[in-house]
Amino acid sequence: MKILFLIVCLLLTTALSACRKDNHLNASIQMDNRNQQEIKLIIGTTTFNLTLENNHTSNAFVSQLPLTIEMNDLNENEKYGNLSENLPTNPSRVNTIHKGDVMLFGSNTLVIFYKSFNTSYEYSLIGKITHPYDLEKVFGKGKVRVKFIQ
Repeated sequence: MKILFLIVCLLLTTALSACRKDNHLNASIQMDNRNQQEIKLIIGTTTFNLTLENNHTSNAFVSQLPLTIEMNDLNENEKYGNLSENLPTNPSRVNTIHKGDVMLFGSNTLVIFYKSFNTSYEYSLIGKITHPYDLEKVFGKGKVRVKFIQ
């Protein structure tokens, strides 16, 4: 009987310890969220929040702010414009572009995607627009002037 009681206690202890919160993991996630920097992206009278990646490309991009850039439409899914200076890159094959992604193509072509789609191209990720719901509507057709500020 004592052995059965010990086995039940051992099983309960094991099961309950698996259910505890992993505070170390939660602290790590919270720390990552605090380290994310946000800047503003302004198109006409509409302002979007852009959450930056923590990488050399986005850090170099922020060092150029404030920045206003003329952007052209391409393939009815993105706006692109050339930066005056090359940025450090770390391109990777992203496979899927998401509406609101802000990326660097090559070393000086800034791209803002206003539609989601699959791709085989490589980009360096700069950041993501937090709520890109009206992005396509705000961009409109053709050229657009986009301002980036801290």
